[in-house]
Amino acid sequence: MCANECSVKVFQRFRSSIILHCVQFLTAICSCPSVQLLLGLADDSVERLNPATGDIVSLATGVPTAAGLEPVPSVDRVVCCGTDGIVRCYSRSFDTDPTELKTTATVNRVRLGISNPHLVAVAAKQAGVRIWDLNESKSVFKSKNLPNDMLNLPIPICDNDVQFIPGSGDNRFVTGTAHHEVRIYDRSAKPRPVMNITLDDLPITCLAVTPDGRTVITGDTVGTMKALDLRTGAVLGKYKGIKGACRDIVCHPTLPFVAQGGLDRFARVYDIRTRKLVHQFYLKQRINRVLFSPEGQQATALVTGDGKAADGDGTAAGEGNGGEEENVDELWEEMALAQDNDDANAAPGAKRVVAANVSRKDRKKPRRGKR
Repeated sequence: MCANECSVKVFQRFRSSIILHCVQFLTAICSCPSVQLLLGLADDSVERLNPATGDIVSLATGVPTAAGLEPVPSVDRVVCCGTDGIVRCYSRSFDTDPTELKTTATVNRVRLGISNPHLVAVAAKQAGVRIWDLNESKSVFKSKNLPNDMLNLPIPICDNDVQFIPGSGDNRFVTGTAHHEVRIYDRSAKPRPVMNITLDDLPITCLAVTPDGRTVITGDTVGTMKALDLRTGAVLGKYKGIKGACRDIVCHPTLPFVAQGGLDRFARVYDIRTRKLVHQFYLKQRINRVLFSPEGQQATALVTGDGKAADGDGTAAGEGNGGEEENVDELWEEMALAQDNDDANAAPGAKRVVAANVSRKDRKKPRRGKR
């Protein structure tokens, strides 16, 4: 695998893998019933991928997708947005001119409504969250920041991710900020957050809301993945085993699974209720996006977009909690014992001392001679 390549790995039932190479880094992915997978690349191009055959077809160029690539289920449309803040609405075949909507600058994330797909939530830097109506091309909600602090200074705000809460009619949504805060909004009540949860001193990079709408799962820049109760704001627990920053978290729509990918090059699948690691895969690249396939009940599509790949075929490196530890133990058992020249030239039957078998407590320090 070359250094300037990236790959898409598709795992069926968390077992087998298919590696499909591209020429640019991947920034976004979405699943459509008619075209299967749409890939957004770093060179502002969009491609169509068939996971079964591996066929890749280029659809359009000059389409920024760094902030989001979302399909509209009710109509044959796809919503794309880059960091420039221009939301573009294309047909799924990308054969017509797009409908453009200028939102705000420096956009970090774009999400579509669950009950109303024509609503677009835009999370930006120093601008809060704004919700736009694609049908009327106007803003229907603009969030307000918290009141100033005790020194009358404005509270800094930078929303990295946003997601609507299921079962709320797209009236409630949750955001994760770069200032280690989780904010819950209810646009039917007031423009300011109805709940502000302060976590550790680390920026929140991504989040996902469970299908029941009761829990939000957050990830930060050091791999701390937490589950928060949306009703009380309490921390329910942590998902352990992550060694690098989280880049994407996705919950399965029907099964109690959550997938996570990040800079430690592992794709992990956890049980939402027990928070135990179900499966993990070493993909040899930093992961940008993860996605559960809607066709299969246990199919997972994983997107890697770093390009810094090692040699290998990208198969799974271990499953369960002890997969990685078992591989390390087997490696140590297969290693031969090294001998120095004195042991090699010693007579048969002579006593040989192995330092590895002597604990540190049993070792005696050599006595120093008198000066």
